[in-house]
Amino acid sequence: MRMAVGAAAGDGAAQSPGPAAVSLGLSVAVVSSLVNGSTFVLQKKGIVRARGRGTSYLTDIVWWSGTIAMALGQIGNFLAYTAVPTVLVTPLGSAWRSIWVHFSFLFAERKIEYSWQAGMFAELCWVCCSHHSFPKV
Repeated sequence: MRMAVGAAAGDGAAQSPGPAAVSLGLSVAVVSSLVNGSTFVLQKKGIVRARGRGTSYLTDIVWWSGTIAMALGQIGNFLAYTAVPTVLVTPLGSAWRSIWVHFSFLFAERKIEYSWQAGMFAELCWVCCSHHSFPKV
């Protein structure tokens, strides 16, 4: 049984994706990260709009567009994880999350606290520094 599993898996050697698969996977990862990041802005804007009108955010079309965009972004993220190694996709999500949180505060006209700024700066530093320790794909 053990030999059959090893033979079916290519004698234990991990197969790396080809250049076309890596390009496609990274493209999907970037687009899904952009879509996922924009959901924070859309949902926050929808909540602020609904609060200004005195209604529930569940009735606001901007909030719903952010929620639907989040679902689509997560589907794209899942597809990116199936196409390329995790070490290529995960840092994109971390970096874009920090950037879009800044945009969320900007568009919602709120002030970012110092602790948030320090945390997002540390996360961006991690993304940049950890790139050097990732295995070559």
